[in-house]
Amino acid sequence: MMWSAKNCFKVFNNRVFPVALVLLIGLMTGCQDNSVSSGIIEDIAKPVIDLDGVSEGDTLTISYSYLGNFLDIKVLDETGLQAYHVEISEGQNTLIDVTNEALGTVSEYSLDLSDLNPNVLYQVLVSVTDAAENEDSMQFSLQIFFQEAIVDYDDIFIVGTATSGGYDLSQQSPMTVNPDNPNIFTWTDTLRTGEFKFKTYPEQDFCGGDWIHPIESNQALSATEYSIEEGCAAGNPDYKWNVEVPGIYSITINFLEETITINQDQIIGETFDEIYMVGSASPGGWDLASQTALTQNPQNEFEFNWSGELVAGEFKFKVYAGNDFCGGRWIHPTSQGQALTSTDFELLVGCDADNPDYKWVIGDAEAGNYSIQINMASRTINISAQ
Repeated sequence: MMWSAKNCFKVFNNRVFPVALVLLIGLMTGCQDNSVSSGIIEDIAKPVIDLDGVSEGDTLTISYSYLGNFLDIKVLDETGLQAYHVEISEGQNTLIDVTNEALGTVSEYSLDLSDLNPNVLYQVLVSVTDAAENEDSMQFSLQIFFQEAIVDYDDIFIVGTATSGGYDLSQQSPMTVNPDNPNIFTWTDTLRTGEFKFKTYPEQDFCGGDWIHPIESNQALSATEYSIEEGCAAGNPDYKWNVEVPGIYSITINFLEETITINQDQIIGETFDEIYMVGSASPGGWDLASQTALTQNPQNEFEFNWSGELVAGEFKFKVYAGNDFCGGRWIHPTSQGQALTSTDFELLVGCDADNPDYKWVIGDAEAGNYSIQINMASRTINISAQ
């Protein structure tokens, strides 16, 4: 008969003789339920090796990165880990042999592969032991894939009137090479109304190497074709891309696919190199030779500022330097004598038949010192009495 705790207590409740009771006490020490643990969990399950992207016998390909190449290893066990081992070999030569202690039930580790050469097939053995000496292992192949550059350009710069540096090569704007693929260069920044092209060398010389151009004049920004021409060469047509709508643009040149992608991420207002105030209320009156220049914010090319005295009269603004009333566009209020507290304005062509030529007006009682700020990004003007 198999004794159980239930049987033991049944005998006790039947009030056996004292002699038997002594025997019963001794017996009860062996009458515990066989299903009750002694407090130590028996671990018979193997630990687990968890590697993303690869299974036993497969080949794991890691894209080469200039920022570093790593093998991410994760091992798990339901009760507790002890250690894991990684061995990487090429043929009969073991190149990496690492054993690390593994604590807890989950352990993660990134193995530095910087000593391995790209585009070589290696053999990898990963093994793990848990606290109960259970073991598991995985074998697979490993390759660090490196995409060779198909053009020998370490640097690409964007240059032109649409950029903040214009054609000043000391201010040329660098593109960023993709850390995983030397054939891909990217750039994200502001482009204003104007033109641009790309140079493929850092030297400040227009004739020092190759330039990247559109394949035709006025090529659409949505087109993906480009051509590579030697700077200053006789047969170089020197085409440029043209920006009509200022904004934040993202540009990608992919030499592997032979494409250029130009996307406008955000539309922003137009900007200009110069803005001038003109009118009877301004210091220079209507004399364009004495037009009053606003100052461009060096930290924000879309913002222009001026402070000074305005007398009784009227004024408007021109966005070009020439002493010609019909030589470009003007900034006007949206109605004649628009309230100075209003921030609205419109940009109209000078001398155009459809231009109503509205001006801001300073009355006799309003004459005095003012500060003016024009923001071409938000299309606002702020005129504040001081």
